[in-house]
Amino acid sequence: MTTTTDPHSEPAGNIEPFEAVCQQLLQTNPQLASAASRLMANQTAALMLEDMRCFLQGSEQLLFVALAKAAHLATEETTTEQGKAALSAVTDALQGLTGFARELTAAASAVATAFDSKTTG
Repeated sequence: MTTTTDPHSEPAGNIEPFEAVCQQLLQTNPQLASAASRLMANQTAALMLEDMRCFLQGSEQLLFVALAKAAHLATEETTTEQGKAALSAVTDALQGLTGFARELTAAASAVATAFDSKTTG
């Protein structure tokens, strides 16, 4: 038997019972809802930081190669100016990555803090 429906879509008939069960759990145990939302917010923040770490590691590898090429250009007599420009570009890229990491870290912290204050307040 073949089917043409998307296997990742939600079946329309199962949503209402699921929501009813969720509402019943939340009404009978608000601490469970609070703990679950804190757990999900912390997991979201952790995943944001892990994604950032992977991105930075990949960028580090690329910039290491670029830095080596720029240093080589800067030490050759005929390409000194190109090397200086390349070193400047690598420096700018590193500063951009530092800013990116700072912003993403603040955003991850804000996610966890926002959910925590909503569930405890």
